[in-house]
Amino acid sequence: MHPFTYGGEIFAKGSSPVCFCIDDMYIGLTICYDLRFPELYQELSKSCGCIIVSASWPKSRREHWLTLLRARAIENQCYIIGCNRTGNGDGIEYCGDSVVFSPDGLLVADGADRCGIVLCEISGQTVSEIRKAFPLKQDRRPVMYKNFYE
Repeated sequence: MHPFTYGGEIFAKGSSPVCFCIDDMYIGLTICYDLRFPELYQELSKSCGCIIVSASWPKSRREHWLTLLRARAIENQCYIIGCNRTGNGDGIEYCGDSVVFSPDGLLVADGADRCGIVLCEISGQTVSEIRKAFPLKQDRRPVMYKNFYE
């Protein structure tokens, strides 16, 4: 959704959030730079129980990657899957750290700094239970936030 102007004019910005459904769970799609814009995750999490973040995140900002992924999971009460590249490219070292955070922010799968496949089971029921136990979404005030941007 958000153009990465720091990296130059390589990609066009998106015009609307993207999601799809597998086995009764809606899954949203974002890129790494989108992590810095939490409003997108709030919108996706209205219908999605899981959001995938595809990334080329550098090792020099590894703590930002992990912190933002966990924060998006906690504040949206959904699974956040971060899929990041490893190795070196274009003079940049990438951290890997493909991970899955649960809707309560727990690390449930970790690919560390290696290339490979990360597997774990995710559950729409877990999303529902967490949202029911701590219904923070009902306290959001999006009309009020809209005024911040006008």
